[in-house]
Amino acid sequence: MNISPIFLQSITQANNYKILTFQSIDIYLSRRIRKFIIPNWKATMGFQPDYIIKPYLTSRKEVTQHLTELRGDIFTDISVSLDFDTTTVETEQRSHTILSSLGLIGGAWSLAVCVYKLLFGDDAIQPFGLIQKRGYFYARTQKKLTKFLSTIPLVQLLDPSKNFDVDDESRIDQLEKQINDIELFLRDYVVDAQQLDKAYINNERDKDK
Repeated sequence: MNISPIFLQSITQANNYKILTFQSIDIYLSRRIRKFIIPNWKATMGFQPDYIIKPYLTSRKEVTQHLTELRGDIFTDISVSLDFDTTTVETEQRSHTILSSLGLIGGAWSLAVCVYKLLFGDDAIQPFGLIQKRGYFYARTQKKLTKFLSTIPLVQLLDPSKNFDVDDESRIDQLEKQINDIELFLRDYVVDAQQLDKAYINNERDKDK
């Protein structure tokens, strides 16, 4: 059941021999196990598939010598031996799966992006990705930014037509809060905070020297 007829036919043909007269022949039998993949979604995706296990026998023929003399009514001498010390296991594998195809597509896309950035440079930083630009994730991101960042927009160009008093404490407080929010945004979404901390420690260490 569920075994390829081509495989069954190949076993029959592999163990079918032409025996000539006046020969002394040794036939050795050995055991094999073939694992066939059961077609289902796991095999198609690339996960560990389910198998049909089919044990079968194989044989090989060796002609040891040619008989030169007839011994009564014996025209051929055939000896059958068992070679069951080892069992060969053959496991069927899929050469192409959905996961492997996605890996190839991802590798090609990464290579194309690297070539583009090498030739034309990098674009503006977009830390939130495509999934956070629409729907629930978009609204959640906006709510989080509004909650933790009090000075929005973070970067606001000054209007040259307006005069600001440098000594105005409220203006100074606003600038300090804006700088702190910018640093918080950069540490959370843009750069690796651990790298910044290590750079600061190394800088302070160099100053002490």
